[in-house]
Amino acid sequence: MPRRPRRDGPGVWHHVMNRAATGRAMFENPAEAVVFLSLVAREVRAGRIAVVAFSILSTHFHLLLVSLRGEISRSLRRIQSRYARRFNLCRDQDGPLVKGRFTSKRVDSEAYRRAVVAYIDRNATAAGVAADPRGHPFGSAAHYARPSGPRWLDRAWVERYVCRLTGTSAYTPQGYLDVFLRDTSTSALEWAEVCLGHRSRRPDRTDRFLGYGRARLLRWMRARSRLPDGRDGGVPVVDPGAVRVALRDERALAGTQVVRPFGRPCDAWTILETALLRDLCGLPFPAIAGLLGDSVHRVRDRYPRHRALLHSSPSYAAQVGAVVRAALVRCHGALAVDAADRAQRGGNAA
Repeated sequence: MPRRPRRDGPGVWHHVMNRAATGRAMFENPAEAVVFLSLVAREVRAGRIAVVAFSILSTHFHLLLVSLRGEISRSLRRIQSRYARRFNLCRDQDGPLVKGRFTSKRVDSEAYRRAVVAYIDRNATAAGVAADPRGHPFGSAAHYARPSGPRWLDRAWVERYVCRLTGTSAYTPQGYLDVFLRDTSTSALEWAEVCLGHRSRRPDRTDRFLGYGRARLLRWMRARSRLPDGRDGGVPVVDPGAVRVALRDERALAGTQVVRPFGRPCDAWTILETALLRDLCGLPFPAIAGLLGDSVHRVRDRYPRHRALLHSSPSYAAQVGAVVRAALVRCHGALAVDAADRAQRGGNAA
C-alpha cells in the first residue's frame, strides 16, 4: 500500500518525532545529542526549517518545526541519515538506527501549538530524566527559561503568545513558566498526544472553535451530527478525559435528566457523552464502546437521539453548551478560551 504524502508547504508547522529501532538507545551520551542538534541547526541555517521547540531523550526526539520551503521530508531525511551514519561509524556497525519514516502532524492552530510546546517540554519529566522541564539540557524549555537562547531556536511565536496571554508588552521567562508549564493542563498534553496519532486530513480549526459563542457552537454541533460515522470530522478539539470530567461535573450539578426523543425514556447524560466523544474527540463508535465498556450497537443507537434532541429540546441544547464550554476550559485553559473569544468578537466587529 503506497504511503500517503505529507501535507507540507512553505509556512506549515509540524510536530515531528521518531525513535530508535528495536527499543535501543538513539543518544547514548550528551555528545551525541549535541551532534544531532547541530545537524538540526544546519538545516535552520540553510533556510529550510525553523525550530520552535525540541526535546532529545535517549530513545527518541520531538521537534516543533516550521517548514520554510515545503521540504520537511528532505530536511529530516538529511538529519537522520547523517546522524545514523556517524552513530554507526563510531561503533563499527551498520543497519537502521530509527524505526523508519518519522511521524509528523500538522499544527494548524495556536491552541495546538501551545499544547505541543508544553508536551515537548514535559517529555523529559514524563520519562523521569528531569524533575523540571527547565532542568533538561537538551530541551527548549531550558532556553525559554532564560531571556535569550541559541540563534537557531526561533523564539518569536512563543514570546508573542506569552505576551498576549499574560497581557504584557515584553517577554519574561516567568511568563513562559505561567503559560506553558503551570497553566497548561494534563488534559492539553493528552490532547496533543491524541492529535499526533489522529489521521484527519482536514485543517485544525480549534482556534476558531474556542471562540464560538453559544449560537455558533450549536450550529456547528448540528452540522456535525449529520456526518456519517467514520467521516473525517477534522482534528479533535479536546481529549476524551476533558469531556468525561466536564460531563461528570455538570451532571453532579444538574442531577438526573430523563429525555424522550423517540418516545422511550433515556438518560440524557449517556446520550450526550456518546455524542461529544464522537464530535469533539473524533472517536468512532467502536472506540467509544470500548472506552465506555458498552456494545457498539447500543452506542450507535444513542446518536440519532442526540441529533433529534439538538433540534427539538432547548434544555438539552443548553446542557450541550455548558458541557462543551467546561471541556474546552479544562483542556485549553480559561486564558486561551477567553483570548479566542475576544479575537473572534473582534474579528466579527471588524
